[in-house]
Amino acid sequence: MNRFATRPHRSWRALLWAPLGLLSACYAPGGPTPDNRPPTVSAGGDRTVTLPADGVLLAGRAADPDGDPLTALWAQLAGPAEVTFADASALETSARFPEAGAYTLELSVTDGQASARDQAVITVEPGAGGAGAWRALPESAAPRQEVSYVQLGGRFYLAGGSTLHEVYDPVARTWTEVAPLPRNLDHIQGVAVGGKILYIGGNVGGDLRVETDTVYIYDPETDTFTEGSPMPRGRGAGGVAVHDGLIYYAGGLNGFVARTWFDVYDPVADTWTALPDMPNPRDHFHAVVLDGVFYAIGGREARINATTPAVDAFDIASGTWTTLDTELPTERGGFAAAVLGDEILVIGGEGGGNTYEEVEAYNPRTNTWRRLAPMPTPRHGVQAAVCNGGVYLAAGGVVQGIGPSSAHEVFFVGEPRPCEAP
Repeated sequence: MNRFATRPHRSWRALLWAPLGLLSACYAPGGPTPDNRPPTVSAGGDRTVTLPADGVLLAGRAADPDGDPLTALWAQLAGPAEVTFADASALETSARFPEAGAYTLELSVTDGQASARDQAVITVEPGAGGAGAWRALPESAAPRQEVSYVQLGGRFYLAGGSTLHEVYDPVARTWTEVAPLPRNLDHIQGVAVGGKILYIGGNVGGDLRVETDTVYIYDPETDTFTEGSPMPRGRGAGGVAVHDGLIYYAGGLNGFVARTWFDVYDPVADTWTALPDMPNPRDHFHAVVLDGVFYAIGGREARINATTPAVDAFDIASGTWTTLDTELPTERGGFAAAVLGDEILVIGGEGGGNTYEEVEAYNPRTNTWRRLAPMPTPRHGVQAAVCNGGVYLAAGGVVQGIGPSSAHEVFFVGEPRPCEAP
């Protein structure tokens, strides 16, 4: 009989502790401060990305209503393969998803007493295209770097690093020397507009502390140069891209200082207009325009190892800048950039004692990065020229700093196609 005597006592104790047991789901053992409030957390919501998914951004958010410091932790709850987190203890981090499937991730935070958690499902789909492939092409006449490479009318024009000015014929697979650049410039930016090539700004004779404001306009029909209205703020090593016949120039070096300046040139009116400054100063980068947005990715602040992974985007229609919630996975400067389809390719570069082979593609619509086939000849100080699905690069430095080359290669994501005059 005595063995049943303690049952009412146990039931009373269980009823007493039941409400406190509910609190233990939100508060850590040891007892919370009576007025402590739990934090809030968001894992960023469900998303769909495409393979290869090597640097998928995880944009976690958390806040504590009492202002207490928070400790965060990402964990994988489900998925077809193991997820690798760049930093599992950071709210904002990146992760690698090795194969297709649905992955359930959980982000938990605690202030030491109270905790909160949220989940997100990352669906990884098979890639529509592969990693691509590179092909070697006939080398240019002389080794050089910090060059401009522009495609116009099915031919490719190489300038910079000296006054040497060459054109490559992809059908004949030959190089021909044309009218020399009027001045020995490097870190120049070339673009094709209205049947002409415009070489804008640059540094003089390899000296990063001496910039120019010149606009040299080359006419392939007459093999001659003229000059446009000079830049209102001369500089070299900036980012240049064309949209609706206008030439946008961002950042660059002036007085060996990385600038946030942003200007637009109208080649028809021969006029320059200042635009709102970039959020982040940078030089030694290449810019692109995709879907009406000007992208300034990566680069550096003057010194060779002072690189930045930041991505700034300028909406041309609204005239406003935004720093995106993504970063260049391999931080570097001196790379080439190109648009293929709905992706922005960042190719090669230098920094941290390295010359990079990495080719990373950013998709603004999905806010994701993927890695493509590496460069056969890693180098920096190059510009990418695109023709019929091919990305062409000539010359460039093969070691960090000074190490010019004559390398010439083309990259295709899909089946190689010839570049022919329109």
